[in-house]
Amino acid sequence: MVEETVKVIREIEGQAAEIISKAEDAGKVLISKAEEDAETLRSKALSDADNSAGDLMKAAEARGEKAREIAEKQIDREIKELAEKADSRKERAVSAVIQDLID
Repeated sequence: MVEETVKVIREIEGQAAEIISKAEDAGKVLISKAEEDAETLRSKALSDADNSAGDLMKAAEARGEKAREIAEKQIDREIKELAEKADSRKERAVSAVIQDLID
């Protein structure tokens, strides 16, 4: 009876060792898979961030271009106004000089 009990215990110990070994192997596989998944997620996050940064850069460039166009139009209007004022003053100045020469 004792021999049979020892034999059963040894079989159970062997089964336990096999279960532990399988669990360790499964754990290693899970860890490896988790590391791969983490790397995939990290790569995707970096890619998404890069794409977002590129989109933000393009939007900023577009806003900058629009602001430049508006500024150029404003400058052109101001130049035109100054030229018109200069022309009107030029006529008055010429008239004043001619009037001084005549008088």
